[in-house]
Amino acid sequence: MARFASRAAAISQWNASHSNVHLLQESEIKNINNKISEMTNADYGGGDNPEVAKKYLQDIIKRVDGLRAIVITDRDGIPIIKVNAPEIQDPVSKPNFLASVSLAVEQAGKLGNGKNKRIICMFNTIQVIHFNKSPLMISLIASSKANTGILLNLESDLNGLVDDLRTAIDA
Repeated sequence: MARFASRAAAISQWNASHSNVHLLQESEIKNINNKISEMTNADYGGGDNPEVAKKYLQDIIKRVDGLRAIVITDRDGIPIIKVNAPEIQDPVSKPNFLASVSLAVEQAGKLGNGKNKRIICMFNTIQVIHFNKSPLMISLIASSKANTGILLNLESDLNGLVDDLRTAIDA
């Protein structure tokens, strides 16, 4: 229930800031979520082939409007897999920016509210969503007009790939 409420809130906030865009109908939201859910772990075939994993991430970028790049890094901000839209080269996908996010996650965990799971950064033209999957970090770089709720829902679709990468790193 809370998941749907946060999704609705994200959609409402996005639409409020874009007056020329109407609220999405419930059927359109379900259609978008169904398309995202179709991307299963079978689509990337596991963590043993980085090219297949990159193709899986590239397919996600093509299917989600406004998503420009997906970067999976280690805890030091060193990219393990980086996939971006062909025409995009964002400065936020550079290692120094990604390494600073790891520090922010670590510091946020010291606030006494438990382990930090996600960080959302909003800039003028882009938004960056980070998922803490220790020892890995997933960074989604998207247009500021992209639907944040849909981007947050990608976390569950990326869990299988991250689990395989984590297993490969630990081995």
